[in-house]
Amino acid sequence: MTPQARGLSDAEIQALAAYYAEQPVNAPDIEPETGLMERGRELARQHRSASCHRSDFSGQEQMPRLAHQREDYLAQAMLAYRERNRGGPDTTMLDVMRGIDDDEIAALAHYLAHFSSNDG
Repeated sequence: MTPQARGLSDAEIQALAAYYAEQPVNAPDIEPETGLMERGRELARQHRSASCHRSDFSGQEQMPRLAHQREDYLAQAMLAYRERNRGGPDTTMLDVMRGIDDDEIAALAHYLAHFSSNDG
């Protein structure tokens, strides 16, 4: 986001954040796959994803919402963390994603994209 945010004032950035935070969250239109959901749920618990992103994966402060993000986006972001091509001021995700294989990334992305409070 650096190129897009360059030149914006703090107030403008806060106004944009507030606008996007108020947008409705929509679940995917396709039904979740049971096996991927179960594996993703277990991986999210194993890696304590809820400790930073909240138990409903709605995010908090600098930790983004994960629930109902696009599955392809989540998988790409996790892959970038694993490959150390994505970072930021908090390097926690670099450590969390170390050793996670492609199938586990797919399961986590599927689970988070389809997450429902009934899944926790």
